[in-house]
Amino acid sequence: MILAPLLLAATVSVGHSEGCAQDPTSRHVTTVQRLSESLHLIHRYGGNQVVFTGKEGVLMVGAGFLDGAHEVELSLAKLTSAPLRYLINTHWHKDHSGANAYWGLAGATVIAHENARLRMLGGDGSEGTKKLFHDPPMDPEGLPTVTFRERLELTFNGEPVLIEHHPLGHTDGDAVVYFPEQNVVVMGDLYRQDNFPYIELRSGARPAGMLRAVEAVLRRVPADVTVVPGHGKVGTRADLREFYDMLWDANEQVKRAVARGQDLIALYNNKLLGEYEDRWAGGGQRNRVRGFLQIMWYCYAPKSARGLGEKRDPATKPQF
Repeated sequence: MILAPLLLAATVSVGHSEGCAQDPTSRHVTTVQRLSESLHLIHRYGGNQVVFTGKEGVLMVGAGFLDGAHEVELSLAKLTSAPLRYLINTHWHKDHSGANAYWGLAGATVIAHENARLRMLGGDGSEGTKKLFHDPPMDPEGLPTVTFRERLELTFNGEPVLIEHHPLGHTDGDAVVYFPEQNVVVMGDLYRQDNFPYIELRSGARPAGMLRAVEAVLRRVPADVTVVPGHGKVGTRADLREFYDMLWDANEQVKRAVARGQDLIALYNNKLLGEYEDRWAGGGQRNRVRGFLQIMWYCYAPKSARGLGEKRDPATKPQF
């Protein structure tokens, strides 16, 4: 059982706020936000984690970085003395799975999409694979022991928990977690509230895949749903729709610009996405804009320019 009373006597200072006044620049501040009587968001630099507490124990979505696991555990101990039974990874990146072994050693069953598990196993050690696999490979205690291909349904604490794979949006192993009776959806990094999205092209993710994933969630959830992003503040369906609309428009703008022969430098210097910079780049932080434009341009650039050569045909925006 991981939540031993001894931990409460530790000297580590843990911030705890029902209002979740988050400072994204502070690596060592941990905050807790109440989503419902049994659902809470624990935030620490690097991402959001959601915990579902009840008579059967605790289910947690997202493991976080290893260096923050102890502080997260202290925050969890303030909510319940029940053991952590399940840990769900929304994808393989270390800011969301780095502490897997910490929780696995404590007895949690780790759940993830089968592709996420493969990436946690590690690559061949070459420089070209280090950004696409855990480096070093995940400790055996942190590897998922329950995997799924399309969807997995659990009943925990007397309520359904639905985990669905949405292919090739952020990575090739993304999972969205629905708590239907709580009216909460946990998106992982398919939705970032505080930044342009990261689309991992080398693992097969594409802008179209992310758009399909977000559209699928928007079609499923009600207007009053609570949406938990992988990074940033908790939002609403309207907030998620804003993200979708931005990504759709940005995708079409980049396709048109590349078709006109503009290179990456031109896109950047001409401030192609200037209308979105304040909202989605932390007040116009140009490194965030540059990173997003680089991903988008590389996706549609011709192979002769060392791009992926994806089709640039204009798309018709779905009505929903």
